[in-house]
Amino acid sequence: MGAIFRPKYRDRNGEVRESAVWWIRFRQHGKTVRQSTDTEDERKARAFLREREGKVALNIPVSPTGDRLTLADAATMLRNDYTANRRKSAATVEFRLLRLLAHFGATTRMSRLTTADVERYKAARLAEQAAPATINRELAALQRMASLAKAQHGLAAPFHVAKLEERNVRKGFFEPVDSAAVCQHLRPELAGLARAAY
Repeated sequence: MGAIFRPKYRDRNGEVRESAVWWIRFRQHGKTVRQSTDTEDERKARAFLREREGKVALNIPVSPTGDRLTLADAATMLRNDYTANRRKSAATVEFRLLRLLAHFGATTRMSRLTTADVERYKAARLAEQAAPATINRELAALQRMASLAKAQHGLAAPFHVAKLEERNVRKGFFEPVDSAAVCQHLRPELAGLARAAY
């Protein structure tokens, strides 16, 4: 059974004071975990405790350090991951992160993002005329950030990412007449290569 409390501290004059912010205390894996609720509202603090106790009961890891992880922190982990693994998309990851951080906010905690937030992001990007494939690459970056947060900080991200359907229909195939027209403007050896490739 957990509890909420306001920790006491000494001010500059040495007087004992009580924090305005509520903290919670609960047990996980046989250890006592203390965590700030970041609220002065007792009702919200109790709800925060219930949510944490619910996760413990369902054997979902609760990590106070992971809970403080911001999107900016997760973006740094993603950059490091892409660099270390020499991913080909490392050159374009900044464009994806730029969109994600601009929409959600760099200081937003990963643990506070919900599936509804992700759905609103998708709707906002579609409204900006972004292609489904582009949005899916951005969402893949967000998913990878969540995976790294879990692996490195024990944070179980509370959101689910459902990708958009991609309809990448190719248009503008070269017809034989188009190929012949291009070959007329090439050097003979390149024209032969182009005909063979076509």
